[in-house]
Amino acid sequence: MTAVGTVPESAQTADRAFQVLDAVARRGASTMAELVRETGLERRILGRLVGSLLKAGVVDRAEPDGRYELGTRLVELAAIAERRNGLLARARPVLDELLETVEATTILHRVHSDHIAPMLVLTPTDVVSVGYPMGRRIALHEGTGRAALAWLPADRVEEVLTSLAEDRRAAVEEGVAEVRRTGVALSLGEVVRGVAAVGAAVRDARGTPLAVVAVVAPEGLHPERFAAEVHAAARRIEP
Repeated sequence: MTAVGTVPESAQTADRAFQVLDAVARRGASTMAELVRETGLERRILGRLVGSLLKAGVVDRAEPDGRYELGTRLVELAAIAERRNGLLARARPVLDELLETVEATTILHRVHSDHIAPMLVLTPTDVVSVGYPMGRRIALHEGTGRAALAWLPADRVEEVLTSLAEDRRAAVEEGVAEVRRTGVALSLGEVVRGVAAVGAAVRDARGTPLAVVAVVAPEGLHPERFAAEVHAAARRIEP
């Protein structure tokens, strides 16, 4: 029996397994020592987890150095998720069309409790574009994260703002007001130096942000000029 107030061992194991997967997604191919530092887990515990993840195929050993990387089973699961996830199913044809129009990296981010993270990344094949790692997270107060933050309940917005330094809070408040006025969030070298982005929230019938559609490109290509197209794409994806 699990004691009151304690986390069941199975739940703790699952949390740790996802912690390892997140670490590998962020770092790329990693040694065991690097994963120990990244996750803070004991090497003995980490070794057991990695062994289970290897067996499940969600982590593989990279050649020739044996580092740990995300496994091919995740690709299979992602393909299944794309077919069965309603949001992805609605978004894919819209983002395909947006990609053809803007000829720049086009992304669908899922909104999480304190960040947005990519569900789908499309890149053009015949022009210079920005590569975007699937593991990258953007805080809600940063860049295109504000496209989601602006439509969260007031108490949640205040919670995010309270965590910021006073000068940073003022800038984010201004950015949130801009999103509410224009429908899009702009990021000019804010998340990655030299890279700009424009994003708009996909919201449900109650106005809650579910996802963010974004176009990302080198600053010199001025992706902000595609604000209208990004906003229209987000509206088309909404349920």
